[in-house]
Amino acid sequence: MREQRVEFAEERVPEGAAVERHADLGDSLLPWVIALFVLTVLLWPAGSRTSAREEPGGEGPRVAAVPVRVAAIVLSVAVSAGALVQVYRIGDSGAKAVWHGKVSRTPLPGRD
Repeated sequence: MREQRVEFAEERVPEGAAVERHADLGDSLLPWVIALFVLTVLLWPAGSRTSAREEPGGEGPRVAAVPVRVAAIVLSVAVSAGALVQVYRIGDSGAKAVWHGKVSRTPLPGRD
């Protein structure tokens, strides 16, 4: 279904600098997604161990773990914000590529 929508747009939007920019920005999202995935995998076990220690009768968080926890939170927020900004830029460039150009109701010659 997604491929049909992409092909539909590709056939009706003339190639140009705006379309190229959109495609280039789309390719630049992958490092952000990989960074978010790696952070999630690394921090998941730490989160489950932390919640067990904070239960009533648990020993509570260690003082040495607090700076690591703060650093992990700051890094996670920074990478998430970067990914969000990049997604916005990709969507904005795609909208500009389509709506600032001319969209054909039928496929362009040689594009079907």
